[in-house]
Amino acid sequence: MAKALNVANVTAAAVFRGIERYRPTLLIDEADTFLGDKDDLRGILNSGHRRNGRVLRAVGEQNEVRAFSTFAPVAIAMIGRLPDTLADRSIPISMRRKKRDERVERFRSDRVGDLEELRSKAARWALDHWDALKAADPEVPSPLHDRERDNWRPLLAIADAAGGAWPATARDAATALSVSLADEDEDSDGVVLLGDLRRIFDTEGEPVLFTILILVRLCDFEDRPWAEWRDHKALSSVQLARLLRPFGVKPRQVRIGDKTSKGYERQWFEDAFSRYLPPLDPKHPKQVNGDNDLREVSTRNTDGLVSGREELKTPVSTGFVSGVSGRDPASGAMPPPGGPEEPPDDEVKV
Repeated sequence: MAKALNVANVTAAAVFRGIERYRPTLLIDEADTFLGDKDDLRGILNSGHRRNGRVLRAVGEQNEVRAFSTFAPVAIAMIGRLPDTLADRSIPISMRRKKRDERVERFRSDRVGDLEELRSKAARWALDHWDALKAADPEVPSPLHDRERDNWRPLLAIADAAGGAWPATARDAATALSVSLADEDEDSDGVVLLGDLRRIFDTEGEPVLFTILILVRLCDFEDRPWAEWRDHKALSSVQLARLLRPFGVKPRQVRIGDKTSKGYERQWFEDAFSRYLPPLDPKHPKQVNGDNDLREVSTRNTDGLVSGREELKTPVSTGFVSGVSGRDPASGAMPPPGGPEEPPDDEVKV
């Protein structure tokens, strides 16, 4: 790497002053030990994603205002995940602990002769293709969006200039790494929640669902955090509404048959689904309840489903209610989600 500057800890002030002075490739190691709680440092690294990134500081005895460049290539090594704003400016390279029976060549910092030769060749190749790379506008795979496209465009330009199998290999890598990152978090808990809600609406096959049923179904997902969302308590209706607020969706009084309660209509989510979730695979249409073993949601916390709109015998005081959808869930198998945070008007009004 050109002018590599390797650091195991760094302050915000040292970053922009070091970049201004050395124009380095900044290699930040063990970032999990200090990066998470430093908003100013993250902001400076974020700004360095673009060539015109700057910070303003007052310097000297006269407090003269001066602009410092923050633009630099940066590689960050850490355990865990980067903060979201840095992650979407990055190309993730995940590492795994090797198995005991795996054999790999150990890196020796005092024996890097072959790597020095590779670096020399790469630098010469870059100089020879500099004009072509600056003018390049490579085609970017369609699954990539916004900053992902910005992140990959220079690498795709290099792959196109190298020719051979590299253009296809680079685009395959870009798609695979971007999809992998989306699968891990897709930006926020809210987007994960959107995916689960679409799954619930598809499974229930109803255009309107009461909040209480949605919470029960969310807690049935064993690979999700909803059953122990905060302090080992299940996600509450208030917390659900708070997560959905950024998407412009809020609970309202809805009617199902002759019963009303707070709930959600699927149509309210369609805009958010289209913006934040991948399109449904046309080869796998929506799965709805029926007799074909297509139920996606576990019923481990219910006694089964009541056909039609039959009344359940469990009293409302248990925290669960009957008639929450066209396919009423048997209730009473778990405590009310979120405890006292549940608003009183979530009770069904008959």
